[in-house]
Amino acid sequence: MLLRTLILAMLVAGPAWAGCPLDKSQSVPKIIGLPYPAARAWLITAGFQPLLDWNRMQRDYSLADEEWIAERGYFEVQACSNAGEGSCRAHFVDNYRNLFRIVSDPYGAGSEVTDAFFVCGADAANVFAFGSSR
Repeated sequence: MLLRTLILAMLVAGPAWAGCPLDKSQSVPKIIGLPYPAARAWLITAGFQPLLDWNRMQRDYSLADEEWIAERGYFEVQACSNAGEGSCRAHFVDNYRNLFRIVSDPYGAGSEVTDAFFVCGADAANVFAFGSSR
């Protein structure tokens, strides 16, 4: 009975990183408005690590709107618009293992960062649980 209660409590509470606001997080450089390559470089310099999407790395990037990902090795980029007119998102992890998302618009290596924020709750759980494939 005690084990059952503990398991239920863990399911209700969720993982340690699922709550918002975050207890601790890294300072984020000002990246809104920067081209994606510059924003990515600033984040890495500040200690963030790209969260590589292993599933995407195994695919053939034959679509024109995805070629730039493979060419540049930006495998943290995911969820780009198929039409090439929408935004892309990329995930990074800070030193406290918090998930940080960049949104760039339009797609491609020349895109500009339009939003950047820490991701919490179920969305973060899905990204971490499925290896950033969603």
